[in-house]
Amino acid sequence: MTKCVLTWNNSLTTHGDRDGSTPLHLASSLRCSNRFQQKEGSNPASVFQADNKGLFPIHVAALVGSKDSISIILEKFPGTAGLCAAQGQTFLHVAVMERSLTIVSFVCRTPSLAWILNMQDNDGNTALHLAVQAGKLRMFSSLYGNKEVQLI
Repeated sequence: MTKCVLTWNNSLTTHGDRDGSTPLHLASSLRCSNRFQQKEGSNPASVFQADNKGLFPIHVAALVGSKDSISIILEKFPGTAGLCAAQGQTFLHVAVMERSLTIVSFVCRTPSLAWILNMQDNDGNTALHLAVQAGKLRMFSSLYGNKEVQLI
């Protein structure tokens, strides 16, 4: 059914609900990679569309801890790693705040994502700062163990 609807009117993928969430935002929150791939491949514009809270689909995937959805987005659109939500957070900031060690570890093990490790949110916090504030030793260790992370 999804394929039929998207074939009929592909622009539906960029239409948001009352919260500004597009079908890709919803698919990102479901932790179901098959449904996500159907939506993600339909219209690239929806990957770069924020909802009313300023969250992009990659942030929503980080909120629910969906590493698979994040991997799919990053594979096709690597620049989305640096998209900042309304408060200036990358998906890595969100993953730390949501205490998703799986996603934090994934970022730390992926050399192509090194450029986001030291990005600061609107309050000047990096992912490392947030891990310390949360008191999450394993998350801190994962970030601290990455040679690209700056301690300043």
